[in-house]
Amino acid sequence: MKNKPIQNIIGSSWRFEIDQIHPYSFAVNLFNKQECENIIKLGEHLHQHLGTISTKEALNKKIRDSMVSWIYPGKESTWMYEKIVPAILELNKQFHHFDLSGLYEGFQFTKYIGPTGKYKAHTDRSYNTNIRKLSFTIQLSEDDKYKGGDLVLYDGSPIKLPKKLRQQGVLIAFPSFAVHEVKAVTKGTRYSLVGWVGGPNFK
Repeated sequence: MKNKPIQNIIGSSWRFEIDQIHPYSFAVNLFNKQECENIIKLGEHLHQHLGTISTKEALNKKIRDSMVSWIYPGKESTWMYEKIVPAILELNKQFHHFDLSGLYEGFQFTKYIGPTGKYKAHTDRSYNTNIRKLSFTIQLSEDDKYKGGDLVLYDGSPIKLPKKLRQQGVLIAFPSFAVHEVKAVTKGTRYSLVGWVGGPNFK
């Protein structure tokens, strides 16, 4: 029996369903101005260190130049979790459809300082680490307090995010396997709160 032409094999398919995972979702005004300022005050008070590159736990300021501290569940942060978790669950239900089971890590308070603060293109998941399915970032700074520092998501090519997603208090969620970056902050300081939602292994 002769082998079938490769083009016929490639062209033969019987799809069960189509991909319904949106590249990103968002919630505006999740936190108000005072709440954002309270988070910044708490994050600045905690021990800060240079952000590392997760795959090697290494420092490389050419790739990542930011200061981070960690906010875990507790007396000063419970209110954050109470706002973030319902919003994430609703966004996931509507746009991402992942099997989620909880926040396996603390919130990462991140500070990008101009003119070099940045995090070049990367993903939030890697082999043999915590299972990250859905990433989110919350804009804590007012838009006019810094220049540059845009979050860029890639879906094959860069996704043009609406300008309103730079507003203070906005939450943006996206699959943790998505390539993304934070462009260099050229002036001022950009503050954000970052987290990752986990679940069972992808199947």
